[in-house]
Amino acid sequence: MTTAKSAPSMSVRLPNDLKEWIAAEAGRNYRSLNAEIVVRLKQCMDAEKRKAPSVATT
Repeated sequence: MTTAKSAPSMSVRLPNDLKEWIAAEAGRNYRSLNAEIVVRLKQCMDAEKRKAPSVATT
C-alpha cells in the first residue's frame, strides 16, 4: 500500500473554474483536494478498464 509519504508527487495546472469545482466537491465529500482528485481519477481508470475489451491469452 502506498502511503502519503511514499507516493510520488506532481504539480498540475488547472483552469480556475475546474479548481473551484473540484475543491467544492472535495468539501462536499469531506475529503482533501488531493483525496478528491485521486478518487475521481481512480473512478475514471476503473471505468476505462471495464470498457476495454477482454484480451484472451492462448
